[in-house]
Amino acid sequence: MDTSKIIHAIGGRKKVIEMTGLTRSTICYWVVNNRFPKPWLKFFQAKYPRLNWKELLDAPPPESK
Repeated sequence: MDTSKIIHAIGGRKKVIEMTGLTRSTICYWVVNNRFPKPWLKFFQAKYPRLNWKELLDAPPPESK
């Protein structure tokens, strides 16, 4: 899974922040650690059922720097 690709598919970090009410640092933490808390992932899957979740979840994680 590549959290940055999922966030991009949803509409970007700003949209995720506005939609969830979470802080920018929380979203950055998800991206840096390449993981979503399971309840938030389920929320996004329910809110955006037309996204290709299989492809997004199967995407390889970004390479470490």
